Amino acid sequence: MVRGDRYTLDPDLRRKLNAVLTPSRGERKLDLDELGDDRDVEEDGGGDLDQTASRKNISEYLSECEREEGARKVKSLAGMSFEAQEVVVAEDLLDALLGSPGDFVTVQSDGGKDEKRDRSKGRFVFEVSRKCEASEPICQLSNQILTFASDYVEILSFVQDCESLEAGFVLQSLSSAMRELLREYERLILQLEETLREGRLSLQRMFYVLRPMMKSLKSLTLISRMLVGKKGLRAFLILEREWKAGEERRQILGYLLSRCAICIFDFINTWMMKGQIDDPGHEFFLDEKSDLKKEALNRDLNSSYWEQRYRIKPDVVPSFLHVHVDKILLAGKYVNVLRECKVHLEVKNVQTEVFAESFQFGLPESEYKLAKYVTSAFEFASTSLVNYIVRDLDLFGRLQSIKRYFLLDQGDFLSHFLEIAREELSKPASKTSTVKLSSLLELAIRTSSSKDSSYKDDLTCSLHSTTVVDQLLRIVNMTGQSHETGRNRNKDFCAFEAFSVDYRVSWPLSLIISRKAITKYQLLFRHLFHCKYVESTLCSSWTTQQTLKGIDSKSIFANSFVLFGRMLNFVQSYLYYMQVEVIEPASQSLRGRMSREDMSIDNMMFLHDDFLGTCVKDCILTNAKILQIITNLLSVCMLFANYSDRFTDSAMEEAFAWEGDAHAEETANMDPIADLQGIAWDNRFHETVAKFKKNFDAHLAQLLEVLGAFAQGEVEPHLSSLCSRLDSSGYYAASVSREKVDWRM
Repeated sequence: MVRGDRYTLDPDLRRKLNAVLTPSRGERKLDLDELGDDRDVEEDGGGDLDQTASRKNISEYLSECEREEGARKVKSLAGMSFEAQEVVVAEDLLDALLGSPGDFVTVQSDGGKDEKRDRSKGRFVFEVSRKCEASEPICQLSNQILTFASDYVEILSFVQDCESLEAGFVLQSLSSAMRELLREYERLILQLEETLREGRLSLQRMFYVLRPMMKSLKSLTLISRMLVGKKGLRAFLILEREWKAGEERRQILGYLLSRCAICIFDFINTWMMKGQIDDPGHEFFLDEKSDLKKEALNRDLNSSYWEQRYRIKPDVVPSFLHVHVDKILLAGKYVNVLRECKVHLEVKNVQTEVFAESFQFGLPESEYKLAKYVTSAFEFASTSLVNYIVRDLDLFGRLQSIKRYFLLDQGDFLSHFLEIAREELSKPASKTSTVKLSSLLELAIRTSSSKDSSYKDDLTCSLHSTTVVDQLLRIVNMTGQSHETGRNRNKDFCAFEAFSVDYRVSWPLSLIISRKAITKYQLLFRHLFHCKYVESTLCSSWTTQQTLKGIDSKSIFANSFVLFGRMLNFVQSYLYYMQVEVIEPASQSLRGRMSREDMSIDNMMFLHDDFLGTCVKDCILTNAKILQIITNLLSVCMLFANYSDRFTDSAMEEAFAWEGDAHAEETANMDPIADLQGIAWDNRFHETVAKFKKNFDAHLAQLLEVLGAFAQGEVEPHLSSLCSRLDSSGYYAASVSREKVDWRM
């Protein structure tokens, strides 16, 4: 190893060192000859090292050296002077400081050779062999210097383990940063080698030069021990916790955290700019549930696609991202929606790459740049998606179309439909043809003001298996209110009670107009349709009864006309309250709030859901007690209308039976009024009307009492207007309750 008067490393040793100094991913391989003296290469006749030699892990290499210790003979230094021993041992120490035991330096795994452990993983201890018989001062000082070698090997072993594909991006970034720090140590060793060649290096000087590196190596050693078995952001969080713990290792930890943050920013950039999760090792703070499909939004009432498809793993979110993680998640989700819709986005991520390289952990300026980048990326993604849904997919046009058909805005098509489909709707639901109803609905729409609607073809109709009242009460009962429906579930009901409409919505409009939203629209429609059908039936019955005006029948039908008026006032007042005082203001408010410039899709989803919730609640569809009373009132109205139709048909048939009769001379002198009075008396018409009136008044008084109680509290103050409208004349005020509740305000 001695060439003339100069000392240098043996080429074989250089190959060994180059074999164990494996570069990190994407870095140029470290060649000791590049850091050494180029003149030596020339003197050796060309010193190109074997760059393709197989490389071993440093732990495996030292384990082989340990197994060969017993067969290796150690030369004795007993016959050499102190100065000569120092020079020879110094050369061996330089080799050992870079992880290669020499002629006089031995290595063994920590704990002894007999310990049952994996010697390829763990700490190795270097020491001067006692067999070389070096002087005691040299041995003591050399062993102190060799602690650097033990730390270096432990750090290098950890770094090499972190460079595997299985380690993940975070540990690979960490290993790259730690290897950069080891470069400084390696350069220092090569400088000491140069000093040794010049004959100016003693063991004391070597220890003095290495001593400033002791703190850094010890810190890196402790860090590598803390991170054994950790992966991904869990390793990052450990470093972050240590950084916050104190000032002792804050500088080196800050450097390592800054380097590790680069791969985190790469992940964030890919997610926020492309809507893709590049996380094969599942080490970052976002998780994807690929089994959740967007098609479920159109099928499943309780679909959690938007909330659960991409979600945050809160236990691995770095502290410096806590205030930004929600925006990061939403921005990526928005871009993901646009990407699935094949919308081209002109995204420039150069700013992100420059920012990531200049990021310094814990520096306020870097945190400000991070906040600025996340905010700008979120606003870009949010604005792009909102513009696409509102402008390209005509969101407001869709909502207006749904309002027209479901909430009966400009509902002239409904009047036509009720007229041409009355016979079909009055049949039992089990015997009604959905195909025929669908054809009649289409005919009604195409002959109404909705004929030019762009989305009329997306409307379909169906028959539900339960009445709207049963469905509403079942939903209310699920929220904790217990109330019986009062209906025999096995009894067949009419088609008008089962009739509903549906609406086809494509992605990504289904984010806002989801199956859950359509279901709420259907509940409102079915309730409104039920009231409209009752109103239409009452009007039809009243009109039929008006055909008897040709004769002086006021005394016979006076009570019936009054009851018709009260029933129509109730139904029309209730419809007015729902459509004009609840739905229309809420709809106008929704449109105005959705048109704000800072609106995001999540805000739109919230506002739309809040709008539907307000409509359902203010239309009194969530209060089981009030809903049951209203249902009873509508039932009384339908029963009375049907009874009136039957009586009128029977009366007209009998009262005017003389027309075309064979005994025309006998019937010519008959008094129609007397005949009607007789028919009414025989059919107990006046008594039946009185019973209907008493029943209706009792239910309406009960409704006003309950509405008044709710209106006086802070829960439902808006109900006071409905109370006033239903009893504008104060007729029921005295009969509501003895407590004299005054609901008129």
